[in-house]
Amino acid sequence: MLLPLLSLNLAVPAAGIGHFEISECPRDTPLAGADVSVDGISYGTTNAIGVLDVILSADAHSYAVSQSDSITATGNFTITSGATLEILVCLEPLINRFLLKAPPRDQPYSLNPDIPRYGHYDCDC
Repeated sequence: MLLPLLSLNLAVPAAGIGHFEISECPRDTPLAGADVSVDGISYGTTNAIGVLDVILSADAHSYAVSQSDSITATGNFTITSGATLEILVCLEPLINRFLLKAPPRDQPYSLNPDIPRYGHYDCDC
Protein backbone atom coordinates (compact mmCIF):
# COMPACT_ATOMS: atom_id res chain seq x y z
CA MET A 1 0.00 0.00 0.00
CA LEU A 2 1.37 3.35 -0.98
CA LEU A 3 0.78 6.35 1.22
CA PRO A 4 0.45 9.76 -0.39
CA LEU A 5 3.35 12.09 0.20
CA LEU A 6 2.57 15.08 2.29
CA SER A 7 4.04 18.35 1.26
CA LEU A 8 4.99 20.56 4.15
CA ASN A 9 5.45 24.24 3.52
CA LEU A 10 7.12 25.44 6.65
CA ALA A 11 7.85 29.13 6.54
CA VAL A 12 11.10 30.08 8.19
CA PRO A 13 10.70 33.38 10.01
CA ALA A 14 12.79 36.22 8.63
CA ALA A 15 15.84 36.64 10.83
CA GLY A 16 19.17 38.36 11.06
CA ILE A 17 22.06 38.63 13.50
CA GLY A 18 22.70 41.28 16.11
CA HIS A 19 26.49 41.42 16.47
CA PHE A 20 27.09 43.10 19.84
CA GLU A 21 30.55 44.54 20.51
CA ILE A 22 30.81 45.79 24.09
CA SER A 23 33.65 47.95 25.36
CA GLU A 24 34.50 50.01 28.43
CA CYS A 25 34.30 53.79 28.02
CA PRO A 26 36.27 55.88 27.43
CA ARG A 27 39.19 53.59 26.63
CA ASP A 28 37.41 51.31 24.12
CA THR A 29 38.71 48.22 25.96
CA PRO A 30 36.70 45.06 25.06
CA LEU A 31 34.49 44.06 27.97
CA ALA A 32 34.11 40.34 28.73
CA GLY A 33 31.18 39.08 30.80
CA ALA A 34 28.70 41.86 30.01
CA ASP A 35 25.07 40.65 30.06
CA VAL A 36 23.16 41.37 26.84
CA SER A 37 19.35 41.46 26.90
CA VAL A 38 17.14 42.05 23.88
CA ASP A 39 13.46 42.86 24.32
CA GLY A 40 13.79 41.98 28.01
CA ILE A 41 15.27 38.51 27.39
CA SER A 42 18.85 37.74 28.42
CA TYR A 43 20.83 36.18 25.55
CA GLY A 44 24.02 35.60 27.50
CA THR A 45 27.30 37.33 28.19
CA THR A 46 30.05 38.65 25.97
CA ASN A 47 33.12 36.54 25.30
CA ALA A 48 36.75 37.43 26.08
CA ILE A 49 36.85 40.02 23.28
CA GLY A 50 33.54 41.65 24.27
CA VAL A 51 31.42 40.07 21.51
CA LEU A 52 28.06 38.27 21.50
CA ASP A 53 26.09 37.30 18.37
CA VAL A 54 22.31 36.96 18.73
CA ILE A 55 19.91 35.57 16.10
CA LEU A 56 16.82 37.77 16.10
CA SER A 57 13.64 38.22 14.10
CA ALA A 58 13.73 40.86 11.37
CA ASP A 59 12.05 43.63 13.32
CA ALA A 60 12.65 46.57 15.67
CA HIS A 61 14.21 45.63 19.01
CA SER A 62 15.50 47.23 22.19
CA TYR A 63 18.59 46.21 24.15
CA ALA A 64 20.08 46.59 27.61
CA VAL A 65 23.72 45.79 28.31
CA SER A 66 24.91 45.60 31.89
CA GLN A 67 27.75 44.54 34.10
CA SER A 68 27.88 44.73 37.89
CA ASP A 69 30.47 47.53 38.02
CA SER A 70 29.14 49.59 35.07
CA ILE A 71 26.21 51.84 34.23
CA THR A 72 23.60 49.94 32.16
CA ALA A 73 23.42 51.03 28.51
CA THR A 74 20.15 50.84 26.56
CA GLY A 75 19.13 51.50 22.99
CA ASN A 76 17.09 50.48 19.98
CA PHE A 77 17.93 48.88 16.64
CA THR A 78 16.28 47.19 13.68
CA ILE A 79 17.29 43.81 12.26
CA THR A 80 16.97 43.23 8.50
CA SER A 81 16.31 39.71 7.20
CA GLY A 82 19.50 37.88 6.28
CA ALA A 83 21.77 40.69 7.47
CA THR A 84 24.19 41.13 10.35
CA LEU A 85 23.91 44.40 12.25
CA GLU A 86 26.93 45.60 14.22
CA ILE A 87 25.79 47.10 17.54
CA LEU A 88 28.57 48.95 19.33
CA VAL A 89 27.94 49.63 23.02
CA CYS A 90 30.23 51.42 25.45
CA LEU A 91 29.67 50.84 29.18
CA GLU A 92 30.79 53.52 31.60
CA PRO A 93 32.39 52.14 34.77
CA LEU A 94 30.73 53.25 38.01
CA ILE A 95 34.12 54.38 39.28
CA ASN A 96 33.98 57.21 36.73
CA ARG A 97 30.96 58.72 38.47
CA PHE A 98 31.42 60.51 41.74
CA LEU A 99 29.52 63.07 43.69
CA LEU A 100 31.21 66.12 45.16
CA LYS A 101 29.86 67.87 48.22
CA ALA A 102 31.08 71.23 49.47
CA PRO A 103 32.61 70.62 52.91
CA PRO A 104 32.61 72.97 55.88
CA ARG A 105 35.32 75.63 55.49
CA ASP A 106 37.74 73.88 57.83
CA GLN A 107 37.65 70.46 56.06
CA PRO A 108 39.00 69.29 52.67
CA TYR A 109 36.68 68.16 49.86
CA SER A 110 35.51 64.58 50.10
CA LEU A 111 33.64 62.05 47.96
CA ASN A 112 30.33 61.15 49.50
CA PRO A 113 28.19 58.45 47.79
CA ASP A 114 25.32 59.02 50.24
CA ILE A 115 24.31 62.50 49.08
CA PRO A 116 21.77 63.14 46.31
CA ARG A 117 23.18 63.40 42.80
CA TYR A 118 24.12 67.01 42.10
CA GLY A 119 25.99 66.11 38.95
CA HIS A 120 28.95 63.99 38.06
CA TYR A 121 32.60 64.27 37.37
CA ASP A 122 33.87 62.15 34.48
CA CYS A 123 37.45 61.12 34.64
CA ASP A 124 39.74 58.93 32.60
CA CYS A 125 41.10 57.11 35.63
